[in-house]
Amino acid sequence: MTVSECLKEWLRDYENLDISDLLTDFIDAPEGCLALFKSPSKEERTFLDGSKDITEYYNFFARSSTQLDENRVENQQMMEDLTEWITEKAFHEDYPDLSKAGSLICENVEVNDAASITSQEDDNAIYQLTLAIQYLKER
Repeated sequence: MTVSECLKEWLRDYENLDISDLLTDFIDAPEGCLALFKSPSKEERTFLDGSKDITEYYNFFARSSTQLDENRVENQQMMEDLTEWITEKAFHEDYPDLSKAGSLICENVEVNDAASITSQEDDNAIYQLTLAIQYLKER
């Protein structure tokens, strides 16, 4: 299992969205789709014992209708609610179980960039927020 898959599994606990079909690295999807896309950005510190402190970034995308102002308000609320859920989980140190991806221990998950629209079409848009996941990779 990869870190991305562990993060997806953790996000499935969020009850306000059906994240059961969260796509991986696929943002050109039809309306109503959700996706998790790994960013190429990565920070890494190596310790004397060979273990590493790693921070990776993932973009959460939601393609939603924007035909009516009501839709746009709901979309913003959806992203704000998800941001709050992630923040609360991190506050209580309820992190993704990364042990399924190897000798990894999650140290933090946070929303790195606020939710915003990244792409707009006539009747829908892609909303995005960026997650930073920090973990220890033991040697």
